[in-house]
Amino acid sequence: MSSIPTTPLNLATNSYEAISGIASKEKLVNCYIQPTPTQSTNTNSSIILGTAGLTTWKNLSIDEPVYGLHTMGNLLYAVVGTNVYKIDSDKNSILLGTITDLPNRVQMTDNGNHVGILTKAGNLFLANSSSLVQVSDVDYELSDSLTSLNTYFILSSRESFKFFTSDVGDATSYPAAREFANNDSKKITAVKASNSELWAFKETSIVTYNNDANTVFPFIKNLGVELGVGCVSKHTISFHKNSFYFLGSDKIIYSTSGYSLTPISTLPISEKIQNFTNVSNAFAFCYTQDGSDFYCITFPDEDQNITYEYNITTGRWHDRISRKNTKETRWLANCHEFFNNINLVGDKDTGIIYQIDSKSYKEGQEPIVREVISSTLSSNYSKIAVARLVLFMETGVGLI
Repeated sequence: MSSIPTTPLNLATNSYEAISGIASKEKLVNCYIQPTPTQSTNTNSSIILGTAGLTTWKNLSIDEPVYGLHTMGNLLYAVVGTNVYKIDSDKNSILLGTITDLPNRVQMTDNGNHVGILTKAGNLFLANSSSLVQVSDVDYELSDSLTSLNTYFILSSRESFKFFTSDVGDATSYPAAREFANNDSKKITAVKASNSELWAFKETSIVTYNNDANTVFPFIKNLGVELGVGCVSKHTISFHKNSFYFLGSDKIIYSTSGYSLTPISTLPISEKIQNFTNVSNAFAFCYTQDGSDFYCITFPDEDQNITYEYNITTGRWHDRISRKNTKETRWLANCHEFFNNINLVGDKDTGIIYQIDSKSYKEGQEPIVREVISSTLSSNYSKIAVARLVLFMETGVGLI
């Protein structure tokens, strides 16, 4: 009796769902690929792992999203709605004050003395362990972005093509002389610190600056350094292990290596992003979990409502989807911070701060639903009859 021929089924290794399903329907949802060791006797070259769950770390009991998290010293600062809290490692929280602007996503940084909180309206608030105040210096200008470098706060002006800095170590003072004007008409999308350099992400290019210790204006442009792609969304810029990751002005996702740019979004993901009408609200962050580095980018508008996650370690993509009230939605994580040696994320709808937890198979109280779609199969362009399907998998965890 002849044996039934067997054919290895190549499950998904990437989220690579092409416009044409004939080309590829490959997709990973809430799971990702990890290569097996090269010395392993296992014939499989990789395994599929589930993404980590979310367990409640602190519930601030507010029916508002967590818009920002930032660590300074041994305290975590959280912006929930318009409320600003400080939280210690024992999870004790104290309300520091309220931001007077309408609630929305914020940018946060610190100079060792103050945590800066830049609102969508362009106002800058300063928090420390005892207070929350708004910057009232007459020379402060409404700003689009915020970063810090060498104890300076650096901001890009909303109304002009320039950026400006605080006094050294003093986030309350903004002398008029500490301004740098662009010599072109390319508006600055965001300024970001990279080790000892300042990067200005413009609409269609990127330029860099060094600190030359000038007492009037401390930064000087690096001549001959200009990258030919700009940034379309300031909230997608994330610096991780000496590289920037961001959504480019051409709606392609890039990483940097030195002064070089590398596209990292697959063609299908780039095609989907190209079809999004508005990407200015997109946001992203990087984190390290279980030995892998991730860049997580979310498109929150109702017609998009999707999160893509790039495994920097393997160069593969997967989707992140959460469930709320039985409905699928973008990943719950609205912001991220590494605090007290754990990864924390803020809930997109409520004042809950979660811990990214590899031992949890839920997000809050909701189960994580995972999906694996293989690459397209055919046999001389004919239908395939599958008499039996054999899967090798670990059981006994989650709901399996």
